[in-house]
Amino acid sequence: MCSSDGGSLLPLHKFTEFAGAEEETHLAWIENGMKKLREEGLEPKLFVAPRHGFDHATLRALKQAKLPVISDGFGSRPPACRGILWLPQQLWAPAETRSGVWTICMHSNTATKAQVESLREFVEEHHAQFIDAEDAKGLAKPCWGGLSAQTWGTAQYWRMRVRNWRNRWKKFRE
Repeated sequence: MCSSDGGSLLPLHKFTEFAGAEEETHLAWIENGMKKLREEGLEPKLFVAPRHGFDHATLRALKQAKLPVISDGFGSRPPACRGILWLPQQLWAPAETRSGVWTICMHSNTATKAQVESLREFVEEHHAQFIDAEDAKGLAKPCWGGLSAQTWGTAQYWRMRVRNWRNRWKKFRE
């Protein structure tokens, strides 16, 4: 239910679930989701916000819930901002990269069999390059000069866009 139009720290979608909701609501949703996962025998290690929509209240709720890792944002190395580790999530399908740390987001409710098979083959071929979220903490860098998470997220977003434009221009000129 993406009915909130609160400002997300990443400027990707106008409507979200979390951004703009009350902090107590964030905490209740997060704790309820963690409870359901644990009932299924799973131990959550990171948070993924629906539609990339989250705000400072979400980050505070994640810290309260003892889940201070979020898979979102842009960059090549995970930053640590105000006690939250951000694992960059700029890949929506398996892709070879030269270096860096990223998470891959695939929506299991809409993924085709071909996409699932592609992911399986990619993981088999590149399994030595995968690390645990816990290992990513050792690769974290602090946010630039104490910038707010919103400023950092927006800067990373535009950095990625410029890099993509630069790559397209380079291919166009070849």
